Amino acid sequence: MIQYGIPYITKLLTDMRLTAPTGETIRIDDADRAPGRVPHCARDQFDVKVSASPLVYSDPNEIVVFTDDYGTPVPAPGVDPTGAATTDQGFEVVLDANGVVTDAHQGRGGITVPTGGRILQGIGTGAAWLRARFVHDDRATIDTKLHDVTMDRDIPLDASVDVVSSFHQLLRNGDIPAELPNSCSGTRPGDVNATLICTDSRTALGTDVKGPPVLVTLTGQANEDGDYLRAFATLLDSQELGLIDVINLDGGGSTTLVTGTQVRTPPTDVENGVKVHRKVADTVYTGVGGYGMYAK
Repeated sequence: MIQYGIPYITKLLTDMRLTAPTGETIRIDDADRAPGRVPHCARDQFDVKVSASPLVYSDPNEIVVFTDDYGTPVPAPGVDPTGAATTDQGFEVVLDANGVVTDAHQGRGGITVPTGGRILQGIGTGAAWLRARFVHDDRATIDTKLHDVTMDRDIPLDASVDVVSSFHQLLRNGDIPAELPNSCSGTRPGDVNATLICTDSRTALGTDVKGPPVLVTLTGQANEDGDYLRAFATLLDSQELGLIDVINLDGGGSTTLVTGTQVRTPPTDVENGVKVHRKVADTVYTGVGGYGMYAK
């Protein structure tokens, strides 16, 4: 979590609840992704793995909320052949910026979220719940809570808060977690005894003994080169760096370090026979701008 430009690494739980005009509530399964298709990791005990590469889970009974950040028309049935649940025609509820229902209909997809509004899509029992409780001009309430497990507190969600997620924590309270795997996605034979060398570039975000954010990238000078995950953690676990908590961010071709206007890492992808830097959707930025300490 980053608040007022200061990172704080912890375990977070998200709880989204939908309240109908009757006062009944139900958990919202996720935000801004196709119902029935759960990417990367399971969200709850009902999600079943349907694909290993890419890693996809599925749940036939879901409610998903879409915000205007989604940016494109919300998904229609059948967006992913690996998830049979995505073929469910479902039910859709459109909310304006005040939470008032402007449309509620059978079927889903192909429309854009109104500015400041929401769109609810349900499949299976989720569709049945929406269908039975919402009609035009009803009002829906969506409550989102972010809970800090470490400190056992709810974090107010406002413009000062950004959340960056990670599959793995590299350092926790200055130590390498026992559960950290020594994983690697890309390898090649080394120069000595054909030992496999991990070529995954790495990106880490951490905090040091003084508290400010620390960004670390590990790669080659001319070609992508990196290390196994635990070896990367061992490198970070040094007295010189003084890091306390560190999370691993997306690596490989997604690792790009820019200081000022200069790119410090080599290109990894190939387009039209030419090596280029990968286009990525999100970045972690440190420097001028953002929230100053006065914003507290």
